Amino acid sequence: TPLNLYPILVKKVKDGSSVSSPEPSRLDLDSVFTYAANHWGGRHPFLEDFFSALANRFVGRVVYPRPETRESLRGRAALYLSNYQCRIESILTPFLFTYLSDSPTTVLAKTEHERLMIGKLIHFISTCPGYKTPTPNLFVNKGDPSDFLRVVDEMATRFRDGHSVMVHVEGTRQLDCRTPVSAMSAVFPDLAVRENVPIVPVKYAGGLPREPLEKGLVYPYGFARQDYWIGSPIEARELKGLLPLERKKRVLDALNMLGPVAEESHTPDAAFDKRVQAWTKKTGATTSFAVILKALIDLESPCEETSAIIEGARKGKLTLPSTPDGRWMGDFARLLYGPRGPVITLRS
Repeated sequence: TPLNLYPILVKKVKDGSSVSSPEPSRLDLDSVFTYAANHWGGRHPFLEDFFSALANRFVGRVVYPRPETRESLRGRAALYLSNYQCRIESILTPFLFTYLSDSPTTVLAKTEHERLMIGKLIHFISTCPGYKTPTPNLFVNKGDPSDFLRVVDEMATRFRDGHSVMVHVEGTRQLDCRTPVSAMSAVFPDLAVRENVPIVPVKYAGGLPREPLEKGLVYPYGFARQDYWIGSPIEARELKGLLPLERKKRVLDALNMLGPVAEESHTPDAAFDKRVQAWTKKTGATTSFAVILKALIDLESPCEETSAIIEGARKGKLTLPSTPDGRWMGDFARLLYGPRGPVITLRS
């Protein structure tokens, strides 16, 4: 668990020492931000707050069952194939995996997401003044076979450039945590063989209940934390010797056997849920963006820009400079505040 810090308490006892971890582990993102600064064109305090707020709220651990896996993937292009529990995975995965693998990583998403919450977030991140995206995002029109072929060609180009791609193999969010992944296009293992890149199974766990939901989620069920499990790479040379159906079975078995054997949803946060609902009722903000605002409010040491947004939420008014940075922050704050929320003004 390379991103977690574990508080350790050591006590002297009669025959030696007693070692325990009295508090839950927490994410340590300092090294991630130091690394990301090389890709973002420098430090971006508000973007760091944004990612820190969401990661600390919704990620419990990133787990390598075999510790040597991370080192074996360092600097290598890889094809990550995963299940799909909730949409926020598409924002947090590139942020974390780019650092963990030392390979720019993006997620393949459906074009319809460009108009939804995830697409709006990706747009605002990529248009942040001074931000330099390490790799453009990949969107595909699932209803257009020719567009799928275009994306496959683009993925191949990225592999050759040393970049990695994450694919939710079923393309649709799961509704419960017990149903195994059963569908996967044979194109993906074939592409890995052709481009000589490893397939890395990834399991998102803890974000869904046992009983099926009526619709897919944006955030983990009950605003709990997920664990991100990263399995051992399946090298292209192994897949090359298998028939197409055998390749598919090899990958799906590796994915489904990764992580907890009998998965359960993680502990929900009822108090956070209540705060989010209160804000959406008051301001008309969508739940997706109200969650981000409340997660930012929970930061221990927010930067100046984040503090201004938090104060604006409390006072009912946010005043920003009429600069590229100020206008960008204002557009983002409007999403967080909602149509009946605080008034935003720009001063010249």
